[in-house]
Amino acid sequence: MKFSNSDSEIRHFFKYEYGYINIDSENIYLTHTGNWSETVNMEAKNNKTIQKSTKRKWWILSCIIIGSGLIYLFHFLEILSVGKSIILILFIPLNCLPLYKYMRSELGQKFLIPIKNITSIENENSGLRINFRNEVFEDDTVYLEYPRGLDKEFLQQLLAEEKD
Repeated sequence: MKFSNSDSEIRHFFKYEYGYINIDSENIYLTHTGNWSETVNMEAKNNKTIQKSTKRKWWILSCIIIGSGLIYLFHFLEILSVGKSIILILFIPLNCLPLYKYMRSELGQKFLIPIKNITSIENENSGLRINFRNEVFEDDTVYLEYPRGLDKEFLQQLLAEEKD
């Protein structure tokens, strides 16, 4: 998808398995919502962004597990009090799946990749692997699973434009 701001700079955004990929003429942003306001104070990938992302993932997964556990407990107590079949209890953990699907975009990474720092782009399985130099100029990589509408050729074209 394309979006054009008042400076007539073309901006693109794509959905992938764990969030959104926002692209402008200088950077690729991995965001949770796809909203451009989320990219304003975004940092390049570094130890701080990795730690923040890891803490956020554990917090969200903990909430999903505790929430599903509470739902399971309430259903379990209700089933036993009503005297329904114990087989129904086996289906209660399926409550985790919709909650996980709802929260999945919050599990994605959140950082920017300057286009000039990208060293290569590879098609891999059902996604794209982007190799780049991170904030401290170390080789790094990110795998984008199931990017809808984003392909290697589009990113190669952006790289070529950046080098011109």
